[in-house]
Amino acid sequence: YSKLVSLTPSLTETIFALGAGSRVVGVCQADDFPVCVKQLPVVSDSQVNWEKLLSLKPDCVVVDTQLSPSLSPQLDKLGLNWVGFHSQSLSGYCQTLERLSQLLEVQANGRALLEDFERVKSACLANSKKFARRPSVAIEISKEPLMFAGPGSYVEELLHLAGGRNACVAAKESYIALNLEQLLHFDPDIIILTDASKQEVLAKPGWQVLRAVQMSNIYQMEESILVRPTPRLLQGLAQLQKILVAVANPNASKAGPLE
Repeated sequence: YSKLVSLTPSLTETIFALGAGSRVVGVCQADDFPVCVKQLPVVSDSQVNWEKLLSLKPDCVVVDTQLSPSLSPQLDKLGLNWVGFHSQSLSGYCQTLERLSQLLEVQANGRALLEDFERVKSACLANSKKFARRPSVAIEISKEPLMFAGPGSYVEELLHLAGGRNACVAAKESYIALNLEQLLHFDPDIIILTDASKQEVLAKPGWQVLRAVQMSNIYQMEESILVRPTPRLLQGLAQLQKILVAVANPNASKAGPLE
């Protein structure tokens, strides 16, 4: 395929990581990495502009149908050649990477990225075995409304690999809105922010009694390396584990297989 339209930012980023970014002719408004995608035609914001998409004459449209299941019927109706992926888990990410590399005939690049993932995954697992305990962690993914990663989410999988446990494990959904009372009930050792700032959190009424606030265990991470399943999840995983090390094993050396 030489003319691709991507309707999911994680797929766009993965195509570029595979070395096939020059084939992408249309993207979403939310696409922001690598920075050159900002120069490409935008075919989707809150909704797909089908007329604009068709004008680009793609030979393939790629979409994460797990995130956007409603797009499949319209893609079929318009007679577009398209491929759907399910990337919202670590196993799904690996399958997506393998399928995309086959689709674009860049299998060697795909294998290299998968090997990188296995290497960092193994290093993280080895590191976390040295932890005196697994700290409980609440990972914020949206400040309005205030939402956290719940059980079964892709973000929780990363957290487990890094050596933490999800403070929100008793929640009912993969991504959940929490009020202060619920957050106080979970009372995490660490709060990781991807949308709100540390200053915003510290200014919230009632948050001062949270263990993470009292212990100064509030950290900020870039949203796209933690909640977007792309090859940059290796950066997110390594960064996440470095945050956990100080709480989980404070007497351990800062050096490790991820350094």
